Amino acid sequence: MKYAVIEDELFTRERLVKTIGKLRANMDCVYEGATVKEAIGFLSAVPEVDLIFMDVELSDGNCFQIFEKVKPTIPIIFTTAFDSYALKAFQTFGIGYVMKPYADEEIDDAIKKFESMRESSSSPLVNLRQLYESITGETRNKNKRILTVRGDNFEYINVEEVSAFEMKEGLVYLYRKDGKSRLTNFQQLQSVMDALPPDQFFQVSRGLILSIDCITKVSKYFRGRLMVRYRINDDDREIMVSSTRKQKFLDWLGNS
Repeated sequence: MKYAVIEDELFTRERLVKTIGKLRANMDCVYEGATVKEAIGFLSAVPEVDLIFMDVELSDGNCFQIFEKVKPTIPIIFTTAFDSYALKAFQTFGIGYVMKPYADEEIDDAIKKFESMRESSSSPLVNLRQLYESITGETRNKNKRILTVRGDNFEYINVEEVSAFEMKEGLVYLYRKDGKSRLTNFQQLQSVMDALPPDQFFQVSRGLILSIDCITKVSKYFRGRLMVRYRINDDDREIMVSSTRKQKFLDWLGNS
């Protein structure tokens, strides 16, 4: 089986090829690319490959720009850190969607899905409803309410009422838009992010998650960092976003 990898991060690309080689000795990588331009040239030549692994954000643009020039005819497994791309992936013949950073098992599961669809009577390129259910299910099932604890009592807060989540002394608190705080039942912020709609919330630091609604100003800061000002009720606060989180934060802020 021949496959191609289109990924702009060299280390990630090399790791992916190595992982696939470990998982499937019968799979041969015949092409590696890093840009939209390279991918358009590759796909325009109608390559003899069975499968493509493709990152969404490439060094010179978004991979969906590729499909404005070339109609996809080869099954694609998308790899990206942004699950807001799920529907676009579905619309452009994706047959899998792997979130970064991914484990070997997730790549294995995606390949198994491709193998299963290829062996079935229906083509992977036309089984779109099944694909839609698989790649958008997680997003559609995000929590609409957050469980909080007050003494011996439990109560829920609607997600749209929440401005922020904060980790303090090993406990996760939420702040409502009216400024009141509540202790949640979460043990870590990653669990909180897994439960939230990704277009509405972003983890700006190890200890803080902000809602898009509470952010009032974003400014450039020293050494490639960002200063984010946000408001909870009438309380104005600020947090610095590190240079390593900067681009992901800006992508989220612009919902790109």
